[in-house]
Amino acid sequence: MSANTRAKGLNVLVLVVDDLRPEIGVYGVEIVRTPNIDALAERGIRFNRSYVQQATCTVSRASLFSELRPDSMSLKRIDMKRLREKHPQHVMWPQYFKNHGYYIASFGKVYHRNEADPASWDKRGKKVKGLYCAPENRRFS
Repeated sequence: MSANTRAKGLNVLVLVVDDLRPEIGVYGVEIVRTPNIDALAERGIRFNRSYVQQATCTVSRASLFSELRPDSMSLKRIDMKRLREKHPQHVMWPQYFKNHGYYIASFGKVYHRNEADPASWDKRGKKVKGLYCAPENRRFS
């Protein structure tokens, strides 16, 4: 789909943050400086409670992106190839947006093992020397 035929609707930004305690400015912690996240939170929706499907991050993330219950996936980690084999017709929610004309980009530890899922993403960020960040940001890691 060309850029001319992309969806003409709301922009959607989903930040998936794993293993992050709410020790940032928007949650009242002043010692950590997070001005960009704080500004974004003022314009968006801030969630004050967190719930997960399973006590492990990989299964919770797979459940989030697939909208399938962990017990129905029969996976212990995110393995897109196995998930696609078990549920070939299932539409992941990024794939749903892509199918409806949105440009979908993924950067960082979205599927944990950095598996590509062409059906869901227009662009996948790459791991940089073991880190999920842009080369210019490596000095901060």
